[in-house]
Parts: sequence; C-alpha cells; structure tokens
Amino acid sequence: MKKLIVGLLMAVLMSAGLVSTTATSAFAGCTPTEYVTCGTPTVHSTSVPMKKANMAKIRVRISTGQKKAKAVGWLYVTVTQGDTVRTKRVRYNGNGSPRTFVFNKLAAGTWNYTVTFVSEKDSRYKNAVDSGKAKVKGKKKARG
Repeated sequence: MKKLIVGLLMAVLMSAGLVSTTATSAFAGCTPTEYVTCGTPTVHSTSVPMKKANMAKIRVRISTGQKKAKAVGWLYVTVTQGDTVRTKRVRYNGNGSPRTFVFNKLAAGTWNYTVTFVSEKDSRYKNAVDSGKAKVKGKKKARG
C-alpha cells in the first residue's frame, strides 16, 4: 500500500513539473576549458613559535573549498630579512593535511615569509599566495 501511494504521489509531482528525472548524473565539479577556470585554492599559513633559537617554523595548509577536490602542485616558502633570502620547495599531493617548514640558522629578528602554491600545468586550479611575519629568537648571552 505504501508503494502505491508513493508511486501516485511521484506521478502527480512529475505531471505538475515539480520533479523531473534525467538520464545523466549530477556533477558538482568544475571542468576547466580554454575560457573557464575553476577557482583559486586558499593558502592558510601561520608562523609557529619555536623554543630553540635562530629557527622559524611555518605551517601551511591548502583548501579548495570543495570536500573531495585535490589541489596538486608545488609549495614554495621563502623567508626574507633585508638582503637575506632562504627558500624551500616541496611537492604537495592535495591530501589536505598541513605541511610544516622549518628554517634554521636564521638571524634573530622579524622575518617576512611568502608561501606560494603553484598548481600542476593541467590542473583546474590557479596559483595562490599567502604571506606573513615570523619572529626568530636569538641565542641568550651568558651572564657573568
């Protein structure tokens, strides 16, 4: 009896045009073309305080805004202070987990950092950039 009532209700809704059936499945993703790009992933970066002297730690996470979408490419982290520039590069496989970059042998003070995500050549995502500042502690001098 339940199936009969549900079938009649579905027939009424379909005839009224409120419900339709299609032969293709729904696809919420984006297919890039020559004229359409699918968006820019967001780069989230933070400077993590270090207990050791002359070191900086930067944590980076990439989010695409879509639950199962993966942004695959390269992560470049560059720290600068004056004329001194240090860069690290790592492959990012798009699993969503944060990556941590540790720079050692840095002079004490404030360092500017820039995180650049460069997507694969055939990827549907654009490149993304984030920046911030990291404070580096100096070595404590002996009192005497």
